[in-house]
Amino acid sequence: MANLTDNLTFLILCGGMGTRLGGQDKPLLEFNGRPMIEHVISSAPDLPLLISANRNLHAYRKYGPVFTDREVGTDISSPLNGVLGGLDRADTDWLLVAPGDSPCLPQTWWQPLGSELTDGDPGVVVDDSERQQNLHLVLNRSVAPLLRAYLRDGHGEVWRFIDLIGITPVSVPHPGWFINVNEREDFLF
Repeated sequence: MANLTDNLTFLILCGGMGTRLGGQDKPLLEFNGRPMIEHVISSAPDLPLLISANRNLHAYRKYGPVFTDREVGTDISSPLNGVLGGLDRADTDWLLVAPGDSPCLPQTWWQPLGSELTDGDPGVVVDDSERQQNLHLVLNRSVAPLLRAYLRDGHGEVWRFIDLIGITPVSVPHPGWFINVNEREDFLF
């Protein structure tokens, strides 16, 4: 797709409970000297930014506009709440999504996704050569009604929604880029 950057909003998902790290708000934890969310933001620094968060809203607001799952209005506990909120709030046709606990993303991580998109696509998702990275993706705003219905019907599985709407995997063969910091050992990466 020609110049996706002009029609793309970056959504960072920071709404998780951090249960594997004792309930800490992971994107705000330091990784290599700064909060993980700052690493993620720097992976797409020139895009309009949205942040989905459910705690520490004051801390997230210093980075950009924040919304909560409660504002999205769904009852399912799933990162798809944040995705739906991003689709509803984006002023662009396309939404780039990344978790706030993936601090190893370089600035080029998302560019192969744009090169595989065509008009009419629902979106694309990263396949890092080891597995599909279901929360590193680009979605078209047109999928919002489908996602709203999926959540309203009680579903929250990201992989199932991706399969349901026919999102295409795109090869980005760098599994180290997509590491999520979930446990204390991950901080030693």
